[in-house]
Amino acid sequence: MKHKDLLTSEDVEASIKEYSRLGVTGQGHKIFDIVVRGITSSCEGIFQDGDLLRAMRSLKADLILGDGYLMCPALVAEHLQVPFILISFTPLISYQAVTYRIPNPLSYIPEMSSGYTDKMTFFQRTWNVILHFLLSTYLDRKIVEPFNAIKEKYNLSTETSMQGKLGKAELRFFSTDFSLEFPRPLTPNIVLVGGLLTEPSKPLPQELSDFYDSAGEAGVVVVSMGTILSLRSDTTDVFASALARLPQKVVWKLEKAPSNLGNNTMVMPWLPQNDLLGHPKTKALVYHGGLNGVFEAIYHGVPVVGIPMQGDQFENILRITVKGMAIKLDITTITADTLYEAIQTICNKKSYKHNAKRLSDIHRDQPLHPLDRAVFWIEYVLTHGGASHLRPAGLDQPSYQYYLLDVLCFFVFVIFLLMFFLRIICRFLCISCQTFKINKSRLKFEKEI
Repeated sequence: MKHKDLLTSEDVEASIKEYSRLGVTGQGHKIFDIVVRGITSSCEGIFQDGDLLRAMRSLKADLILGDGYLMCPALVAEHLQVPFILISFTPLISYQAVTYRIPNPLSYIPEMSSGYTDKMTFFQRTWNVILHFLLSTYLDRKIVEPFNAIKEKYNLSTETSMQGKLGKAELRFFSTDFSLEFPRPLTPNIVLVGGLLTEPSKPLPQELSDFYDSAGEAGVVVVSMGTILSLRSDTTDVFASALARLPQKVVWKLEKAPSNLGNNTMVMPWLPQNDLLGHPKTKALVYHGGLNGVFEAIYHGVPVVGIPMQGDQFENILRITVKGMAIKLDITTITADTLYEAIQTICNKKSYKHNAKRLSDIHRDQPLHPLDRAVFWIEYVLTHGGASHLRPAGLDQPSYQYYLLDVLCFFVFVIFLLMFFLRIICRFLCISCQTFKINKSRLKFEKEI
């Protein structure tokens, strides 16, 4: 089912090229504008397409499962008068915590892009607070305001803000868990489903199986830098030079082989990544840090050389680096030597494999697979006609009540009032003392006369 997207195919192609260019040159933060422009355009296109809306209404859906990073599913759900669940394929970042009123103590919850862990010094905590308010303001302007404009333009919601509308979600899924995430408090309507796509590995295709058999004891390194972002030719040459020096065999997801490709490296345009990571001869994953691949590495206990380029990749790689199963490299400063040394360290230092295995054990030790848990909660909402009994009352409070600003103002007023009366009493006592002294002095003077 298609709709009248406001972006032409030429716009999309140009956006993908720009997206790729920014990512591989260390300007991943600028990708944000491209993404928001695309999703707001697509959302507006839905509400301009009367045929699509009529077709959606005719389906008489019982529930909408939408991307929690986008705000369009909430608008569509209210327009169709259907309950909805939102799922985010990112770490549980502070901005989302604020939007969904999840407890978010900035004393130990690091802000996105801060580079901090849950153990911060005084000055880091100070900057974490400042960064939180700066980013919240920025993201409100970049994400919330465009969707508020769509909401008002098409008269889509009775809520005064998009935050209020998003708070009506029956449940909120986050594709993470505490094998990856820093420990933090959660509300009952939050469900962690990290590792949705993880599964036991299947036998490899014959070509890859033969290649693995030829690897010997040294094993194999898997290299995958994603689908959308394409490495520049000079960066590809750096990678090829480093990989050619490895004693391990290498399987590299790449469209076109560089001229300096080593004899130990097999290049393929697509890889069965989960099956490769589950193979006992896989020693390491060189990866950009997308969440699904990170959880596949955790599930199979494979250490990672992380080279993030945009978005949540930095946060994902930060977390597994802190937990001791990864080494992080900078795409803008990477050299053949630094890449080679990082891979050798990951392959030869036992602590990385040990920590990866420990996180794998933690991730796997749960009563339900994440996909089964998500299915259970979706059916739970359908069975009970919603999950309003799990929604904290704070979701319906205005900000001044939720953050107790009214209580704070009351206390400030009471303190001010007490100080005011104390000042009056003190002045009265001072004047009384002065009057008493004057009268006493006058009386003494009169007696002397």
